[in-house]
Amino acid sequence: RRDIDWVTFWREYRIQPQLNGIRKNYPGQQKLIELIEQVSTRLNEFFSMMVVEDISRSCLHGDLYQGNWGSIDSSSGCLA
Repeated sequence: RRDIDWVTFWREYRIQPQLNGIRKNYPGQQKLIELIEQVSTRLNEFFSMMVVEDISRSCLHGDLYQGNWGSIDSSSGCLA
């Protein structure tokens, strides 16, 4: 959806699916579930110092896992 702000997008499409998975696969992790819910409800507060409207969309695909990151001789990070 392109009609929602960045914080709402992050809450609905990034945090909520993870939370749903934890509830389904790890129902005994109630403390973790509660903490994630607390963070989710406070996202606006966490990002209040940022101009959220200035955050632009990008077409980045993939996640940072051991198969797509590395370093170069200068110890700087790089993406492969």
